[in-house]
Amino acid sequence: VFEWLYILEEYRGDILDSTLQTLKYLEYEFFASSAHAISSSLPSRMEFRPMVEMTPEHLEAQVEMELQESEEGGACADAAGEALHNQAPIADFSMRLIDK
Repeated sequence: VFEWLYILEEYRGDILDSTLQTLKYLEYEFFASSAHAISSSLPSRMEFRPMVEMTPEHLEAQVEMELQESEEGGACADAAGEALHNQAPIADFSMRLIDK
């Protein structure tokens, strides 16, 4: 028993490092599977973007592009908005939440 305890003490740093690496891997797998689950539950018109695309520079470019599109299709958007409200009710909760 004492020899076993001596070996554990000798390799304590390696055991701790291995345990931390295992925990990091498990944490990554947990968050990756959670992200994929959220991504698959989003409506088809929503995107799951990587964190790189969520930087202010990327988001600002996206907002400017959407504003230009909305200015170009202002009249078309009004007609499309009325058509959306005249359609059958949306059964999916996430779609209703997004539309609000």
